[in-house]
Amino acid sequence: MKQGGIGLWGLQTIAKGCAPRPAARIGYRRVSVRPRSQAMPFQSRLIMLDAPLDCRERTRIACAAAAESPPRGAEAPISWAALPGGVIDGGEIVILAIKPSMWKPAIDAAPWLAVATIGALLITALRTPLPGLSPTSSAQIILLVGLARLGLAIGRWIPTWHVLTNRRLIDIHGVRAPVIISCPLVEIRNTYIRSGAVDKLLRVGSIIFVKRDEYDPPRIWQSIPKPEEVHIEIRRAIEHAIDNHGL
Repeated sequence: MKQGGIGLWGLQTIAKGCAPRPAARIGYRRVSVRPRSQAMPFQSRLIMLDAPLDCRERTRIACAAAAESPPRGAEAPISWAALPGGVIDGGEIVILAIKPSMWKPAIDAAPWLAVATIGALLITALRTPLPGLSPTSSAQIILLVGLARLGLAIGRWIPTWHVLTNRRLIDIHGVRAPVIISCPLVEIRNTYIRSGAVDKLLRVGSIIFVKRDEYDPPRIWQSIPKPEEVHIEIRRAIEHAIDNHGL
């Protein structure tokens, strides 16, 4: 029902404190019928039929984005620009795209940092420098070796991604020439979480994927934050993949 040339959309706009556009500038057109799986709620379609063209376009785009939004697992922060092109096949849905925890570089470089620190302390305390160097310079060089190993670990961590789709597990390493390793979900026989004392302290864990072929080594996602939640998403995706293949 219209009042003074203002339809249902106009009434809702006034209720929100925004003045509607003049009736002379408002255009209308038919809205194509969508399949039931993508159809909007009945009330939303009524509002769109009586709304200005630009408003209907914005509403249609918002509803389409909501209908095509990825599963819940994809709510994790994802920098799609960092994923190499051509990784995802047509019709493949990304459920998770995660990086190892920021603690992973420190964990990987921890032995080097520990040895370098102990060595620098011993050289400083015992006054036994490297040949041709002072104790201070010797200690600094040893510490730089440990820091260099930490920098290398950070450089490896930055381009590393673990991706879970509705079909595969995908591991991505590298930037210029990325190494991409994938495994179909139906080939995974079992999964479990492995966490040591340090992992529990940092609230991270490793997820182990055991394949059906006993001769293939297991796949490992190391230093994953919130491993329990990620593991639940992985198990759910594997079960759906097996059901779809009728295994």
